[in-house]
Amino acid sequence: MNRTLNFEVKGNQYTIEYPTVRNFINIETQKSFLSGGTLQGMVSSNLVSQFQAYQLIDCIAHLNVLCPKLVKDCKTDSLEDLDLFDTMELLEVYVKVVRVWIEEWRTILKKKINEINGIIEEPTAPAVSDEEK
Repeated sequence: MNRTLNFEVKGNQYTIEYPTVRNFINIETQKSFLSGGTLQGMVSSNLVSQFQAYQLIDCIAHLNVLCPKLVKDCKTDSLEDLDLFDTMELLEVYVKVVRVWIEEWRTILKKKINEINGIIEEPTAPAVSDEEK
């Protein structure tokens, strides 16, 4: 598991590192702020537009906090001020590269926090193929 991630957006190279505690709290706070406190509703909604908004919120919150150089290069105070269509390349990099890395460290964190709190995760049963049925 790498503690840093290098990625490229619009020909510029960026490096982000594991978040500090302050970063982690700021990311979660920004997600709540950007969603107007409705993040949980967006996650559980079946509306495509709600999912798209959730993805943008997740992307913006993480990159605003973890990659201020990217924000500066976009010549804005916050990525939420970018044009929606101009944000699509950024979202693609986020979903295909950055979020994959984030999910890796979030999985490790969840496991550690569960251990600390005495929560035992039940192993999932292996999938049964049609031939085994």
